[in-house]
Amino acid sequence: MNCYLGSDAATKDHFQNLVQVSEFPGGPWLYKDAAEALKGVAKDMGGKEHLPTSDNAQNLRERHLHYKEQQGHPMGFSIDYYPSDNPMISEAQRVALLQLVTGKTSNVDTGMDFGPRRGRIEQIAAGTDKDVEAFFNNFDVAFEKTKKASDAFRLTPGSDEMKALDKAKENYVKSADLPKAQDSLAALEKQIAALPKSGGDPKQRQALEAKRAAAEKTTQELEAARDAIPGLLATAFGPWLKQIKTRITEIEKIGTEAKTAGVVIENLPKKSSLDSAATILPKMAAIEQKIADAEAKAKEPSPAPAPAAKGSKAKPKKAPAPPPIEAWKKQDKKWKDAVTPILGSMDAALPAQAAKKDRTIADRLAQIDALRPWVDDPTKAADWKGLPTLRKLQTSLTQDTRFVFGSVKMANAIDRGSGDAKDVPIYQLAKKGFFNPTDTYSLAFFKTMMKHGFDPGVTWGPGWTDAMHFDYVQGFHQIVDYACGPGKKK
Repeated sequence: MNCYLGSDAATKDHFQNLVQVSEFPGGPWLYKDAAEALKGVAKDMGGKEHLPTSDNAQNLRERHLHYKEQQGHPMGFSIDYYPSDNPMISEAQRVALLQLVTGKTSNVDTGMDFGPRRGRIEQIAAGTDKDVEAFFNNFDVAFEKTKKASDAFRLTPGSDEMKALDKAKENYVKSADLPKAQDSLAALEKQIAALPKSGGDPKQRQALEAKRAAAEKTTQELEAARDAIPGLLATAFGPWLKQIKTRITEIEKIGTEAKTAGVVIENLPKKSSLDSAATILPKMAAIEQKIADAEAKAKEPSPAPAPAAKGSKAKPKKAPAPPPIEAWKKQDKKWKDAVTPILGSMDAALPAQAAKKDRTIADRLAQIDALRPWVDDPTKAADWKGLPTLRKLQTSLTQDTRFVFGSVKMANAIDRGSGDAKDVPIYQLAKKGFFNPTDTYSLAFFKTMMKHGFDPGVTWGPGWTDAMHFDYVQGFHQIVDYACGPGKKK
């Protein structure tokens, strides 16, 4: 990891300065700077009895060969709390489900992007932020929204939906024995087929036939359990599936509108590009008109100079300086070179326009006007891009048992109150939600962590979230940018 820390000596020094924070339940290990900050959190919160448990902090996690952003745990700058109750959600289908069902409140939205928010947290920790109160007032509101969204996301215990989900899980666990049952049935049929057609021991045949009948019954029961799962899941996730269907219909209308307008949504230019073209093209039109006018005037015959008055000592007037046509042409070319790639992206988004010949700048400006409704509203392109994910989600919720339950072992663990920590089974989310503050893992704790320089993963997004996770922001400045990673020196 010397490429991240600058030298072998710096790497040795770094890992010799990992410190156990005994003030916290679980005694997590962190790099000394992060550890000191966490000790400050413990002091401000009033001791161990007021703190959440964590033993999940410094850990290589085989990430020493990965990128800077994944070095928080290996370097001892990151810490997690209650992972199965506050899992990381980043996979597209799960993100789409949370975004849709929660109304885009599955992460704590501070109104700031990743970099600016982390910079703000550093200022708060350093005591240089000028409006701490406003920052935390906004955080209070967003925190409560996400907590309520997680509570509302869970299926209600005892409801028809939860009963159907529990039955589907029971069938899923039960049907895991189906391959073994099918193999047993096939083996018995093979044994029976090998018996002599006449003669032989009739008791042996009777015993095998009885075993086959029992095996056949078991196999049929397991097949019935398996085949009932999609219907049970359709009941369990009925409200979600209804929302998904409605949203798909809404997005499909966007596609229909785009087709009618001749717009290829996938090829839309960036708003900044369209804005640049809208600024440059009128300037080009004006300067090209000046060039044309000047060149036309230059072709006109020059008028003869007026004769000087008799006895006049006045010097004859000098001819006016010629207009700077070459400078204008140079500027026009500069603008044209800048706008040409943008015009190409506009043609890709409106392919019917590309077939037209001899287009003028006025035609291009009209093309910009046609693209404006699609580019100025970024949600249209984003929604259209997410349509395949929603369609896949619609199928996965009833047909993909691994997506819903994970492994049989995991499904049983969820029923015991445990669960996975990243991109967890939908069964776990339906049972536990995705954000579960407690008396110790509380709003006050989150705010105290931020006051000491830790950025909470629950603020990441939009959409995806890592509610267990905190980064000590200052520590990441010690990691050399882009020094390591796949294909680079380690």
